[in-house]
Parts: sequence; structure tokens; C-alpha cells
Amino acid sequence: MRARRGRLLEACIVVVVTGQTNAAFAVDKAACIDAHEHGQEARLAGKWMEARALFLQCAQSSCPAPLVKDCTEWSGELERQIPTVVVETKRPDGVDTDDAAFFVDGAQRASRVPSTPLALDPGAHTLRVEHAGWSPAETTVILRDGDRERRVVLQLTSPVRPRTGRETLGAVPTSRGATSSIPVAAWVGAGATAALAGVSVLFLVRGKTREQDLAASPCGVTGTCTDAEVDPIRTDYMVSGVAAAAAAVALGITIWQLVAHRPAAGMTAALPKVTAATPLRLTF
Repeated sequence: MRARRGRLLEACIVVVVTGQTNAAFAVDKAACIDAHEHGQEARLAGKWMEARALFLQCAQSSCPAPLVKDCTEWSGELERQIPTVVVETKRPDGVDTDDAAFFVDGAQRASRVPSTPLALDPGAHTLRVEHAGWSPAETTVILRDGDRERRVVLQLTSPVRPRTGRETLGAVPTSRGATSSIPVAAWVGAGATAALAGVSVLFLVRGKTREQDLAASPCGVTGTCTDAEVDPIRTDYMVSGVAAAAAAVALGITIWQLVAHRPAAGMTAALPKVTAATPLRLTF
């Protein structure tokens, strides 16, 4: 009787263990299938780094053989296609350094610049390095399929020195406190010139675009377009011409203001009179 109970207990243990093993296998198989499917979706979406990680999961020997075959092949393809960059960072004096915080697309990747190739998804990426006491360096690169060890140089710079009281914008210090500033009318004229030139280019481009569209239309091909269809193009060209003429006038006024401007009289009076008998002395 006791022996029979023992055999029954062993049978129960075998059933429990077998059930747990089958359940674990079912979970592993589901995870393999999920990685297989989501890896393909990530690859099509351009998320190659994520896709490679998923393919490595379903390439494990515990996954079904057909999935292992696909995932192993696909992960190998991505390994050859995923672009990589090599980042070189230079101090303000031009010396190489890796002592800078490294950022990719706004997120910090490391406290120091990596010295090995960095794998990234294809597309545009913003690389940035920061170091206390220096101005940061940043650049945007566009990586493509198969780019390998793309070299990117980031140059740190010294911080911009703040202006002193003597460095006043728009005024140049001269002798004995006299200043020579650009007339306000010249600034206004320069702004008007830029604005009018922009308007002229805008209407010129729009008129040209409309003209091309109309030429490609049925009436343009047959030469039967009406005045109502052509008048908007004429108006664009006319506005462009008027704006260009006004910009030329504004530019002329600006140039005249700059040419007519003269330094303050005090500056001329303060200059010493030099004659042939006056010795020339240079002081450094």
C-alpha cells in the first residue's frame, strides 16, 4: 500500500513539472513570435536599433527554428546596415579631448565623449558636447543606410567676453570722447531695402509659379487663356517690379546717408597737425 502511494506521488510530480515546462515553453514561444513581428515593424519604421534588439531575442535557440533562421538573418543584415559615427571633440586650443558630456537628440548619452563608433538609426541626429567653462558645440548630421564610422568633429569654444561700457553698439569711440555713429536714417533705409527686396522676390516667385501652372493648363497649351486667368500673373509681376524699384530707391538713400555722414567736429580739431618737420613717433 505504501509503495503504491509512493508511485502515485511520483506520477503527480512528473505531471506538475511537465505542465510547468510546457507553460514556460508556451510563454517563451509567444515572446519569440512577438519579437519576430515587432522587429519587422520597427525595421520598416526606421527604428533599426530597436529592430536589431528584437531580432536578437527571437534568434535565441529556445525559439522555434523558423523564427531563429529569420531573426538571425535579419539581425545580421541590420548589423551591416546600421550607420555609425565617430565623434571627435576638440578644446578651444584645438587639442583633442573626451572630457565633455555627450548628448544625442537632446538626451545625455554619456558623461564623456565615447571613443568607439556609436550606432544610430538612419536619419537626422543632433550631436552636442558640453564642458563647464567653455561654450558647448553642436551639429546635426544626416545618417544613411550603410554609413560606417562617419567622422564628426565638435569644436568647443571659449565663452564670449561680455561687452564693456566703452563697447557701445552702433558707436565707435574716438579721441576726446567724440563718437561716430551710423545715422538712424541709414538703419531705417537698410531695413526698408531688405523688406522691399523680400516683397519683390516673393511676388516674382509667385508670378513665375502661376505662369508655369497656367502654361501647363489646357488653355495654356492651346493658347486660349482669358484675361481673367492671366491678370493675376501680371499683377504679381507688376507688384514685384514696383517693390524692386522702391528697394533701389531705399538703397540709394541708405548709401547717401552713409556717405554724407561725417565724424564730429571735435574729432578733427583734436588731431595734431603733421608737417614735414614734425617727427613721427610710434608708441606701443
